[in-house]
Amino acid sequence: KEVHHRVKNNLQMITSLLNLQSHNITERTASETVLESKNRVHAMSLIHHNLYSQDSVTEINIGQYLLNLLDNLESSYQTDDKDIEVKFKAIDVVMDVDVAIPMGLIVNELVSNCFKHAFNDLSKGIITVRFQKNNDKYLLSVCDNGRGNGGIDLMREGSLGMVLIRDLSKKLKAELRIETTNGVSTELIFLVKAPVL
Repeated sequence: KEVHHRVKNNLQMITSLLNLQSHNITERTASETVLESKNRVHAMSLIHHNLYSQDSVTEINIGQYLLNLLDNLESSYQTDDKDIEVKFKAIDVVMDVDVAIPMGLIVNELVSNCFKHAFNDLSKGIITVRFQKNNDKYLLSVCDNGRGNGGIDLMREGSLGMVLIRDLSKKLKAELRIETTNGVSTELIFLVKAPVL
């Protein structure tokens, strides 16, 4: 627990340094890049905060973790000129930290992409995040009701976010599906042996 506490503090220090750096940035793209980095660090920091705050030092409640993660993303990206609602539904399940971290980073990338790209020229929208169990597999989905991408294969994009999503999906041994016709819908299907509470 002490190790998790120290890791959390170190990650918070990195976030503070990024905050200080962001005050001196006026160029929009650079500012957005720093914000993305801050949110990635926060996604990992939340894991260690949860592990330090509970009895188990290797497993966390994934639903509560993702809810906290989504709250942070909403506060980071929500603006006065748009009304973006985030809907969230998850089963109550405890997962090993080695699964929770990739999941958290994937959700961070997908939801960030929704906020940044799905609702251009739209005043309102909905982002839906679900984590469900179907027999012996788990389904993680992030969908938006934005303009979509005309069916273009996002997997071919070379952005850091898409590289992270692909690599982390492989780490989870997950099947990754992305549909971009009506909004963007991303699904990950993977097998995890974890007790359901």
